Amino acid sequence: MNKTEGVRQLVEQVLNCFTSPPDEDLIEHVCMAIEANPQWSAQYHRLAEELGAQTTVNSWIGRYVKDLSGFNSGRSHPSKSHLIKSYRKLIIPEQQ
Repeated sequence: MNKTEGVRQLVEQVLNCFTSPPDEDLIEHVCMAIEANPQWSAQYHRLAEELGAQTTVNSWIGRYVKDLSGFNSGRSHPSKSHLIKSYRKLIIPEQQ
């Protein structure tokens, strides 16, 4: 198991709970959901301790959200979440 597998599992848990279609702010939505859920928040802080920094966990959250959603990342944007200062909006293809 790679060192960031716990982050991937956390992101998967959060994404599986969303009922609305993903939008360009999906990374921020994941972070805000982690922040609002005591169990996910505790898991997030354990991962930050294991990996040595919150910034490491945050980078991997962004990467896994992008990879698991299948979307590309776009421009950086300030975040409303207290876990991250900014995030990359996702580029979601037009539905046909």
